[in-house]
Amino acid sequence: MGSVRKAGRYMFQRVREEADEKLAEIGLQFNYRLRKTKSESWSTRNAKMVYLNPEDRKSSLMADESELHVLLHECGHIFVAKHKSIKNDPIVLGLFGDMRKPYRRDLSRKEDNPDFISHYAQVHPEDNFAEVFGIYAKNGGNLKAIRTLLRKKRKSRKVLRQFLWLHRFLNGKRWTAYGKNPRF
Repeated sequence: MGSVRKAGRYMFQRVREEADEKLAEIGLQFNYRLRKTKSESWSTRNAKMVYLNPEDRKSSLMADESELHVLLHECGHIFVAKHKSIKNDPIVLGLFGDMRKPYRRDLSRKEDNPDFISHYAQVHPEDNFAEVFGIYAKNGGNLKAIRTLLRKKRKSRKVLRQFLWLHRFLNGKRWTAYGKNPRF
């Protein structure tokens, strides 16, 4: 029994280190505690704790089936908690939806929609943002790799604009003309 507990702790340590490296690649560092849960993965609103269920990596609803993606997705929620003002940005509202809506997720099966990076992104606007954030971080902010992924998954230009908005925000640039994509 003790070896199983140690193996779980080691696995989480490895995933945490990998996630922190990916976040550092895009210029971010979050101070959070990571705990295992048997319920669904989630993060606290005060951005101090992430509860991760290793089984969530098997969800075909998410943009990527890996523990790293699940953790980076939860870091996307932390990002929103730390940057609350983006919820009121009209461009963010147009790209991701109204993140100010009460967090009541609709987990009914969704059809594949080219305007969302994943099925799970359709659950709530904040999950839409978190899914985009997770893929962006996992790819180290590499827009060329992200664009290739979007083409492969047949995603719309709206999804590309979501990634471009995030890229510009993280690099301190304002997006001044919605619909006009900066070149990369």
